[in-house]
Amino acid sequence: FISYKRNESSSVAIQLYEALEAHNFDVFLDTHSIGKGEPFQDELWHRMTDCDAIVLLNTPQFLESHWCKEEFAEAGAKQIGIVQLVWPNHNVKADVTSHLSYPQQMFESDFIDDIYNDPDYSKLKKETVEKIIQEVESVRARNLAARQDNLITEFRNIADRHGRTITVQPEKFLTEDLKGGKRVVYIPTIGIPQSMSCQSAEIKKELLGYKDVTVRLIYDDLRIRDKWLKHLEWLNENFKKDIKTLKKQDFESWLQQN
Repeated sequence: FISYKRNESSSVAIQLYEALEAHNFDVFLDTHSIGKGEPFQDELWHRMTDCDAIVLLNTPQFLESHWCKEEFAEAGAKQIGIVQLVWPNHNVKADVTSHLSYPQQMFESDFIDDIYNDPDYSKLKKETVEKIIQEVESVRARNLAARQDNLITEFRNIADRHGRTITVQPEKFLTEDLKGGKRVVYIPTIGIPQSMSCQSAEIKKELLGYKDVTVRLIYDDLRIRDKWLKHLEWLNENFKKDIKTLKKQDFESWLQQN
């Protein structure tokens, strides 16, 4: 997810979008990734929910944009790692720093012909782009692990309050043994559960070797669009009975009732 201020860094945002796509990333850029007729802001938050890392172009007037500030705050709420590219001659402000943000100071020499302040023509040098892509992949890997751990911790804390015994397996999924020899497997899913998540869950089930096991894909539903939540509920009703999704806002009620 590329966060930027259009009238300061459009050309660099597009350059990074194309470079990341060329390296097989699924990239969100507001001017390129929202289809006609889609509710712009809802789709933007939805896509941020499903991203693994944010590239934030911290230009001098970035924080003067209401929506740029909102995007930074939303990233913090979702605990998404940020690769923050700080423009030359611009200092990082305290309100754009967090333990999930990794500031990278940019210099004039990082830009072609040292031109960094032209929103329509500034371009990064090839070697600079390559370094940014490497950093994005590093932050992505670290952040996915951290978000998975946070989801596991939150689920276990709620389970503990209801007297449920949840065991964390080395592969970072959770198991719970119930009466009658039944077992529930909880698989933390970062972003929006997809059909591939269900297939992965089925594979995990087969590897476990249990005959009477149900699988729950647990996920954080914050800012996921209603149409997707309804789709996931439809899958719960129509998919195999032993594989379902369980959203964060339902952790408490589900652990209390089941």
